Amino acid sequence: MNKHQLKVAWLCPYPIDKLPNEKVKYNQSKCFHPASWLVHLSNALGKLQNIQLHIFTETNWVNKDYHFIHNNIYFHILKNPYKIPFFKRGFPSKIPISLITGYYLSSIKFLRKIKIIQPDLIHSHGTEGQYALFGLRSFYPLVISIQGVMKFMSNFNDMYQKKILYYENYSIKRAKNFGSRTEWVNNYIKSINPNANIYYMPEAINPVYFKESNVDRKDIIIYVGDLRERKGIIYLIRAFKEVTKIYSKYKLYIVGDSKIEYLNFLKKSINELEISSNVKFLGKKNASEIKKYHDIAKLFVFPTLIDNSPNSVAEAMVSGLPVISSNTGGIPSMIDDSKNGILVPSKNSDVLAEKIIHLIKNKDFRSKLGENATFVARQRHGPNIVAEITVNVYKDILISSNKYLNKQL
Repeated sequence: MNKHQLKVAWLCPYPIDKLPNEKVKYNQSKCFHPASWLVHLSNALGKLQNIQLHIFTETNWVNKDYHFIHNNIYFHILKNPYKIPFFKRGFPSKIPISLITGYYLSSIKFLRKIKIIQPDLIHSHGTEGQYALFGLRSFYPLVISIQGVMKFMSNFNDMYQKKILYYENYSIKRAKNFGSRTEWVNNYIKSINPNANIYYMPEAINPVYFKESNVDRKDIIIYVGDLRERKGIIYLIRAFKEVTKIYSKYKLYIVGDSKIEYLNFLKKSINELEISSNVKFLGKKNASEIKKYHDIAKLFVFPTLIDNSPNSVAEAMVSGLPVISSNTGGIPSMIDDSKNGILVPSKNSDVLAEKIIHLIKNKDFRSKLGENATFVARQRHGPNIVAEITVNVYKDILISSNKYLNKQL
């Protein structure tokens, strides 16, 4: 290692299906969360001469540990020690042994592997799982990035969900340094840990969304994201019914995956509202496919009930789409109302319909919102920009912890 390199260990849910098949063998039947912010930030960091990045991730879907270098990044794909012998996965989700035991076996394994590489700093991603706990147990300088706040994402009715919330609170209370994207998360961290150091660490967006397009836009409104109750799609569907009363040629494209029960509920609602010919469910799409839909749509609508900094909103803004989103969670940190997007109350189909109709009618205002959105979002979410911000956070934490070790970065 170059003596001036900063050695950083990421502990995170990295999507191993994004890695070459010749590097890691995994169960191909499993679908992984894309975690695109991890992929694109790590790729940008991997290009820097002053960073040696190690990524540690745990999965049920491999039969052994893998250690290799790809794109100048050191990957450590660790087999879940709770995996049942002779089976292709771990314990059923209804019996989360790893959660119940505080990820004890995984923690031992991670800490042994981390000790071998002796990182200068650990960056744990997310408080909703094991990675923040591992970082705390390592006793290395640590920063924890918070993607979302689990307290607001579920009702936490059963004992296992309450255990997740306990670990999130524990991690926030015990850690010193946090990466945050929004004021909403900042305030939540401070409510638990008033002495926390909070650094602004935005998410890196896939470069495909930065590509310019000259395609003519059509009478299309688009939603991209998971199809689940928390995303508020039923309120968009009800609002769209009102839109079609005035603009009967408009189409609503819904992009995203869903459990069959909820998808059937949405389709039933569309049939009852008699707008089935105007609504298309397009299913799960990759980034390049989503970008093509961005380029032909006139509006992006995100009617979520609660979210921190949804990637789909950031991606739409980078693409130059005018965005209408719920005024909830961390989204007001992304959208300046009537400047680079529109904020509306959640669970209010009437106001949502009113704002959609207003933007359809006002082409100049719609265009201005899109121009402002892409300007702000490209400054905020460019992978190289985010990488620079991230490295500066690492430096500040090491200086503050007196562990900079005279590395001239």
